[in-house]
Amino acid sequence: MQSRQNGESKESLLAGKSGNPDHDALGEMLINEAYNQPVLDSSELKSKAINTFADKWRNTCNKPVSS
Repeated sequence: MQSRQNGESKESLLAGKSGNPDHDALGEMLINEAYNQPVLDSSELKSKAINTFADKWRNTCNKPVSS
């Protein structure tokens, strides 16, 4: 999301590969999710969007898997 808010191209981010197909698929999903969000006008709004995005995915990734 930080790259999105700073105007970096989606293509440049998608070009970076880790070599691990699972990591690359997760990275692509997160990049696509970030680029579905608008670029905001002020640095304050950008910072809030970055933190909200990070919190959402941190909480999702740390959620226990139910059996």
